[in-house]
Amino acid sequence: MKKIYQKERISRAVARSCHRNLLERLPVELFLTEYDEGELISGQQENHLLQIVVDGALSIYYVRYDGSSYSLAYNRKDSILGEVEFLGGEAIGGVFAEVTQKLTCLAFSTLENREALLSDAALLRMIAESLIGKIQMITMHNAAQPSLRERVCAFMRYKCEDNRLKGVESAAFQLHCSPRQLQRILNALAAEGRVRKTGKGCYELVGEALSLQD
Repeated sequence: MKKIYQKERISRAVARSCHRNLLERLPVELFLTEYDEGELISGQQENHLLQIVVDGALSIYYVRYDGSSYSLAYNRKDSILGEVEFLGGEAIGGVFAEVTQKLTCLAFSTLENREALLSDAALLRMIAESLIGKIQMITMHNAAQPSLRERVCAFMRYKCEDNRLKGVESAAFQLHCSPRQLQRILNALAAEGRVRKTGKGCYELVGEALSLQD
């Protein structure tokens, strides 16, 4: 993540936002954040940031422990990030926001003037509308079940420490497949150069982070 404090760029972004009137009167210091394609947006709670999408796109999805996943939302301009943490909730484990197109957001810290922000009816309404939109997308979404190959990639990327799978049998149990099936997938990925064998029953992802889709 890159933070930008250029006043002219911030002013242009505010002027283009549908939340312009609210942003211009909130008691906060606005700045821009930039994320590269493939970057995961995390640490909202730790950084105390509320972010509003200016340009670009991201996909929000949930990854189960066995590596299977489903999309929660696909956000574009004026979508909001960090609203659950702002309201005092903890970040939901297994939920990821991945940048799919270089992303720029308007952002501000919610740590300062927190009580004033929590008392702002217009801000709370904006957050409520954002959460309702995401819930509607969750309930309406019927994603196709991912293939075992996709689940293996997701499992290694999101559930294995340092993207390293250790132990084919134990991983197969978590992925709900046979060790032979998993080994066949790992061999194919190794042949393609997407994973590298580092020891007996141990594999790691190679190169740039893999996406959930082939």
